[in-house]
Amino acid sequence: MLIMKHKKLIATLLGVTIAGLFVLKVKYSHRAGDIWMPPLPYEGKALVDFALLFATGAFLSSIGLGQNRYRHIIAVSALAVSVVVIIAGQYSNIQFILYPLLVISFGSCSTFPIAGLNKSMGDFSYGIYLYGFPVQQTLLRFYKLTPLQVIATADPITLVLGALSWFLIEKKALGIKRRHIKESHWLLSEHLSEGQSLSNLASSNNSFCL
Repeated sequence: MLIMKHKKLIATLLGVTIAGLFVLKVKYSHRAGDIWMPPLPYEGKALVDFALLFATGAFLSSIGLGQNRYRHIIAVSALAVSVVVIIAGQYSNIQFILYPLLVISFGSCSTFPIAGLNKSMGDFSYGIYLYGFPVQQTLLRFYKLTPLQVIATADPITLVLGALSWFLIEKKALGIKRRHIKESHWLLSEHLSEGQSLSNLASSNNSFCL
């Protein structure tokens, strides 16, 4: 609720953050080692790039791209531009705009051909979201992989972890939650029935006394 009330402020802050990250990236583009970062197993430049992608995606989301009525056109247009700039060898220069644009516009479009898979197979989405980044970073930490190799390697691993998370943890937790909700509703209905009975009894006694 608080976020909804301050959308413009959040969008402005994200815009300022993006501008600052762009300046940081340009200034230290050839001297990544000069960027002070906490002692993490990632290079400073990689962290700046990740922060820039994240902030741009958050900004596009805050201005309502996911609810835009023309998001299908935006998605196709962004994909077409991406193909052109990749062929031209210029993708690295504008990926921080195109990639979040692609992810949010395509992600918010209808997925009716596969929308029912979560009912037949299970909902692996939260596990994929949860384990995707750690898996990618672990692979990058121990192996020298190109972006396509990371995708080809990390995606199957993440899918398996997401499935295990669903069947071993999430599905059981949701079952416990539903059971408790049913028990709570039953107890509430019992209390309401008892209260109604007592109320009727009291009304009958009053009528008898009168």
